[in-house]
Amino acid sequence: MHKNLVQDSAFFLCKALHFYFAIHRETSTSSSLPNIEYEVNSQYITDRKPLNSKIIRVNNNYVVVIIKEIPEGFNVLSTTLIPNYIHPELEETNDLEDKSFKVYVKETDKIKNPLLKIQTDGEYQDEYISFQQNLLKKDIEKKEKQISNKKLGIKELQRTVSELEGELEYQTESEKLKTNNVINSHQTDITQYEDEIELLQKEIGELEEKINLLEEKRNKL
Repeated sequence: MHKNLVQDSAFFLCKALHFYFAIHRETSTSSSLPNIEYEVNSQYITDRKPLNSKIIRVNNNYVVVIIKEIPEGFNVLSTTLIPNYIHPELEETNDLEDKSFKVYVKETDKIKNPLLKIQTDGEYQDEYISFQQNLLKKDIEKKEKQISNKKLGIKELQRTVSELEGELEYQTESEKLKTNNVINSHQTDITQYEDEIELLQKEIGELEEKINLLEEKRNKL
């Protein structure tokens, strides 16, 4: 089943609230995203009074919701982004049921940004590229940490193997058999770690390439 993952942020300026939703599929393809439209439902929690909301669809992966005319003292409000298929007959299943995303905002938690404004499509596209690049950089950091841990594991296994090999000449034949089995097991683990490191390095290279390609895309905006 497909699922939409949404990340958001919110800022206030002159009694307005901006939400930024980055949307992607958990599956390897995002072919359905152009077939999705979004509704927004914003209201005060106290009296359920609806709020004046505007949706800006920057691209298939980035949606901006702007709530206007918010007075001081609103206490708590909510905004719900509701995805629907434009042509559900083109999809295998209606997997968007119950996939709405709700955000609650308390007035005491609001973030004031004096520079906030309604931007052009190009500015929103630029903003989304930066968002994508930051996610990729975090993924690179995670993989680099995994490589570091695996290299440490290899070092410890190699040390253990060296110690075991040093003990072989003082062991009986039955002891040597057991020790060699342990050594072979460790050697197998070392090879597996080395293969995993190679794969991670390849993935990091592809992520770095993607960051550069996004930068090229930014330069053409």
